[in-house]
Amino acid sequence: MTTTTVTSRPSPPTATLRDTLGFVAGVAVPTVARGVISRPPIVALAERLDLDRRAVRWMQRLRDRYGPGPLLLRLPVRSQAVVLAPGNVQRVLDDSPDPFATDSGEKRATLSHSQPQGVLISHGRDRSDRRRFD
Repeated sequence: MTTTTVTSRPSPPTATLRDTLGFVAGVAVPTVARGVISRPPIVALAERLDLDRRAVRWMQRLRDRYGPGPLLLRLPVRSQAVVLAPGNVQRVLDDSPDPFATDSGEKRATLSHSQPQGVLISHGRDRSDRRRFD
């Protein structure tokens, strides 16, 4: 009789409240403030405050503190994963939907009209089948 050992990856680390707030203030808010469409006054202010350099430094501090990631941030609405090294993009894709779910409320609200059966807003077996197909 043979047995198979299944090894699972360790859970990604979770940022402290302080680090999560720092990420939100130093990386997320400036990025969202710029918007999808470039707004010259916002871009000028961001350049004057050197927000890009500050955001890069913040991400480097997180990587130094927690390793290459991905890193979970506990936010009021849901936890969010942040990839801190290029090599972990594949891990997030391979390990979704648990713990890296792709079907956020915002995404479901946006895509449910045009892609109600799309892989990005699917979960469970439906998502697995649709991912294989895609």
